[in-house]
Amino acid sequence: MLFTLLNWLYILITCYICGSFVLTRFTGKESSFSGYVMGGIAILTAYSEYFSIFGGVGLTANIILILVCLAAAFADRERHRDRLKSLFSVFDGKTAGKAKAAGTLAVSGLVILVCAYFTAASSFTYDSGTYHAQSIHWIESYGVVKGLAHMQTRLGFNNSYFALCALFSFHFLGRSMHSVSGFLAAFTMVYSICRYAGHLKVKEDTGRNSFKLRVSDFLCIAPFAYFIITAFEITSPSTDFGVIWMIIWLVIRWVVCIEEDTQPEGCNDRVTVFSLLSVFSIFLVTVKLSVGVLALITLYPLVFLIREKKYGDIVKYILSGLVLVLPFFIRNYLITGWLVYPFPSVDLFNPDWKVPLEGVRHEADEVVVWARYTKDTALIDQSIREWFPVWWEEQGQANRFLSLSAFAGCMAVIVRILITLILPVLRRRAGKAEEKEISYVFMGAVLLICFAFFM
Repeated sequence: MLFTLLNWLYILITCYICGSFVLTRFTGKESSFSGYVMGGIAILTAYSEYFSIFGGVGLTANIILILVCLAAAFADRERHRDRLKSLFSVFDGKTAGKAKAAGTLAVSGLVILVCAYFTAASSFTYDSGTYHAQSIHWIESYGVVKGLAHMQTRLGFNNSYFALCALFSFHFLGRSMHSVSGFLAAFTMVYSICRYAGHLKVKEDTGRNSFKLRVSDFLCIAPFAYFIITAFEITSPSTDFGVIWMIIWLVIRWVVCIEEDTQPEGCNDRVTVFSLLSVFSIFLVTVKLSVGVLALITLYPLVFLIREKKYGDIVKYILSGLVLVLPFFIRNYLITGWLVYPFPSVDLFNPDWKVPLEGVRHEADEVVVWARYTKDTALIDQSIREWFPVWWEEQGQANRFLSLSAFAGCMAVIVRILITLILPVLRRRAGKAEEKEISYVFMGAVLLICFAFFM
């Protein structure tokens, strides 16, 4: 458990330093701490993938990373010093403010310890035991192995998350740690706690608390609910776990940016926040191909950038997205011979090590029927009316509760969209209020499309 906490500290520091160094220069603006860390996650995932093209991702990759972080931290030493002063300044204020800060710190510490315990003591999911851990071990030892998918077809599932897990597994110390999923769980829950604390206003004269409920407060429940369901398998380097934690953070961050009357968390440009989150959504496609629909959120900042004729910024964001996804496609090609595996419709190359077309089609069907719990490729053409009862029965009580919550959430989003569209017409609102409401409608619509696609 102590080793897990030290590993998380290493992940946090390296991701923060890399994210801060790149994002402050990329945008020329200050952002949030969580934005720096998640940005660092994306950057170091791409770094791990690029590194794997030339060799195993292990001690050498970490030594280079540490040297880069030391140089970046030294270059930004004044910026980091100012941020630390700002962080600790909350304990220099009045008594009520100190109490809130101490309470937030205590609750966050408890959550971190609980997450660390389950990360150190939990077991693997079925898929992690079948091919996730093996894929990571190949990356740790050899990097990319040309034609590896012929050894075991599931090893062709080239999720970028595996490269990140390989970077932080510390396998060179004797055994692989699988703690990245636990780190993302702890980080997302602590972020939610800090959001709640930020909404809690303490009146210094009376000491009484006031809390204004917002949409993001409901969203901040999600990481805790998901942790309860996944706690006993949180050590698994499952792409499902990793991508869901990151999506939860992305959605909360997006909604928080909409809600704030002033620009949130030190950022003075909402379009910049939305644009960076859009680039992050593109990165998430490399973690899990099935979340590709989420990339629709890129349309929202794109409209604003086109309206303001910031074509240079558009090119900049597109190029940054390409830098993040390029190693994913290169690795796909080298491992399977396909640009996107297992999608036979994207057939561009014909190398000697290419996985046969029939094998790719069978693997694609396997993914679908296993997700439906029918587990028989002969049933691939079943309608939703046929496979839904099987899926509902087989998913288990905990996941069934999560599914019910998802359905209820969809209904809440639909109601919210209808209210948002109808009330401005009745009240004849205009200007800034309309823009905020359109933001809610857009994100809600994208989430509904994602839900329909996943079904």
